[in-house]
Amino acid sequence: MTGASMWGSAKDFGTSYCFVAGTLVTTEDGFKTIEEIEVGDKVLSEDETTGEVAVKTVTETYVNETDELIHIGVNGETISATPTHPFYVDKLGWTLARSLRAGDVLVLSNGELVTVEWVQHEILESPIKVYNFEVQDFHTYFVGQSSVLVHNDCEKSRLPRSNGDWDGIPGESNWKSSNNAVNKITNGESLPFKNGRPDFSKWSKGSLNFKSGVLTGTDKDFRLVYKEIKKNMEFRSQKEAKKWLKNKGLTPHHSSLTEIQLIPTDLHANIPHIGSASDLRILNN
Repeated sequence: MTGASMWGSAKDFGTSYCFVAGTLVTTEDGFKTIEEIEVGDKVLSEDETTGEVAVKTVTETYVNETDELIHIGVNGETISATPTHPFYVDKLGWTLARSLRAGDVLVLSNGELVTVEWVQHEILESPIKVYNFEVQDFHTYFVGQSSVLVHNDCEKSRLPRSNGDWDGIPGESNWKSSNNAVNKITNGESLPFKNGRPDFSKWSKGSLNFKSGVLTGTDKDFRLVYKEIKKNMEFRSQKEAKKWLKNKGLTPHHSSLTEIQLIPTDLHANIPHIGSASDLRILNN
């Protein structure tokens, strides 16, 4: 266990979003340890926007190394993750493991909430293997006996890999989708990517700009969007603004550290990607 002063002593193995061997994952057939998860397995997953919980397919698995862990105590069990793995904190949104604190409230697969009892940082004497995987559609899964909601966030895993083709280096070229819902919006045009980020600008139906430092990459940003739409459209409540956005088939997308674009949901949801929300979460943690 280490204090904050030892963070700088950790070796740099790159950004890693993973869990230790033995971590339980909630599948359609019950628990399975994360190192046993295989492509094609069916795991429980949640749509962070709608709250829908459904069985989704594992599309890729990853093995990394780390010499730094965050141990999180919930419901009498310990969940051990790499420092940058995102957990879903109620009323806050995605939060890196290293930023979790005792008293934070996490979300479970049954919709109930659980309070973080304690958090410990550990620097290991030598690196160990850690594991992660990509989940189709929702990009989330549940870990531990309590089934705590976490993201599969990994820059490698958030690029399109099926239902289309790259015309160059993945994440640094154009993605030509074969998805009918996407092509209905783009008229069959390719979607440009740079630095692993998509440029939805051509199909954006509007944008909202905020002062530097206002956006955090969490659910708070969506509430800011609803607040602005409420004001601009003269709605009575943010709930009405959220409903209007949904009826229009639009999804807020962090296009930069200060801008949120309104992108057709069928386009946004069917193009796996990372956006500036990920950058903001790192900056704020």
